[in-house]
Amino acid sequence: MPKDEATQPAVHCAKLSSRPPQAPSPRPQARRKHRAARSRQWRGPRQAARSADIGRRSGHEDLRASARSCAWRPCAGRRDGPPGDPPGHLPMTAFPHVSADGLRVATPCPVRARNFDALPDRRAAIALLQQLNARALDPRPVALGDRPLALYGAGNLGKLARGHLDAMGQSIAFVVDADAARHRADPDWHGLSILAPEDVAPHVRREALLAIAIANSPFVPIQAELALQGWGACVPFYDLAESFRARHPLSNGWFSGPLDLSGFAAAATALEHFADDASRAHYLRFAAWHMAREEWEFADAPVVPAERFFIPELAATLRAGARFLDGGAHHGSVTARLLEEVRGQVSAVWAIEPDPANAAVLRDFVAGLDWQVRARVQVLGHVVGARRESVRFHHGLGYASQISPTGQSQRESLPIDALGLDPTYVKLHLEGGELAALEGARKTLLQHRPALAVTVYHNADGLARTPLWLAQHLENYQLVMRAHAWCGTGAVIYALPKERMRK
Repeated sequence: MPKDEATQPAVHCAKLSSRPPQAPSPRPQARRKHRAARSRQWRGPRQAARSADIGRRSGHEDLRASARSCAWRPCAGRRDGPPGDPPGHLPMTAFPHVSADGLRVATPCPVRARNFDALPDRRAAIALLQQLNARALDPRPVALGDRPLALYGAGNLGKLARGHLDAMGQSIAFVVDADAARHRADPDWHGLSILAPEDVAPHVRREALLAIAIANSPFVPIQAELALQGWGACVPFYDLAESFRARHPLSNGWFSGPLDLSGFAAAATALEHFADDASRAHYLRFAAWHMAREEWEFADAPVVPAERFFIPELAATLRAGARFLDGGAHHGSVTARLLEEVRGQVSAVWAIEPDPANAAVLRDFVAGLDWQVRARVQVLGHVVGARRESVRFHHGLGYASQISPTGQSQRESLPIDALGLDPTYVKLHLEGGELAALEGARKTLLQHRPALAVTVYHNADGLARTPLWLAQHLENYQLVMRAHAWCGTGAVIYALPKERMRK
């Protein structure tokens, strides 16, 4: 543990502030004025005015005091306050400019981390959201410029990153991975050098832009370690991908920008609908990344990648004879997990996968199942949406294939209600098409009351529109949110019918 964290006492219940604890001042009034002036300087007058206006007009004037019910501690080496923090903190600054094609871009900046020792209740969560909104960033994709581009991470996300950059005509100088030797024989990396971090020359580390293609571990510690190794510019891969959005639909690096009055009110209402404080913590973790590129960690709400789509609360609703609708089945990994959870005792599985290449792999997976299970699994190639209509579909992107204006083919979308299914569990992972699919499944959901797991991290619908839709249309359900990855990804809302939840 870094020294400044190890020596700082834990602060509970009444001790949340926007800065680390300090010794009492003999002139508290002057100190408060000085701190307020510095805060206005840091946020800028327009942002400060907007934050105050949102607080007054939405009835949350006293929410800052409510936020003090959570304990907070800074992550060592990261800025967490206005200019003037002690030496040694990395600056939280981006320098925007306009690229040749008119796209507003920014040079890389360190991601800030905040750690909380307690979960936020409803009022504290809304107060923290208000603080976050005051620091929200305008959209700013990363500018590559003339620097050589390298990837960090040769796992699944690294492979997706290579495919994405190859499709965009963007060259990759080399790949960096701590276990480089293991990945060099992988055919997916043919034609690229895979190096261990220590094998890269110091001057190359300073000059290259290193896109970190890892989302199953916290970003800030990786960024900090690479900075110590001499890497001059480290960014999340998804932030780099944002600069190609006009030609490629991969959208996990989206920025929400500051919420206006109605947007803030909707997000605050969504926070109030969650069944537990852990859900509010996971929501804030998700929102912090997409609003301000901050990595928030809550000690009592850990990220657990292995529980994605099968958190204990949902697993408790599963029974033998389950009927599973796997929306966005990809290669069948979630269906395989469902079969494990119920020991193969399913009545039906409908695996929906509209991408032809993905569907071929999915069919091979189904063909390898025990014959008794195989007979109950159907692979469906439908594009699902809110209604029957013609849509453009972008195929060939692996698990990022989706409905998009960039699509190469014209397809007909179908509402789930048109399929005549009676599921007990519905999983929707549709790369941003989840809300439309819910709208097209209203009758099915109301009639059969399945448990649901809905990904919400592909676009800003996850901040309010999707949770509010679930809260408004599903009576006597509990809404639970969990983030199962970092960098603003892996966020899932679970809707659980109360009559099926075990006491």
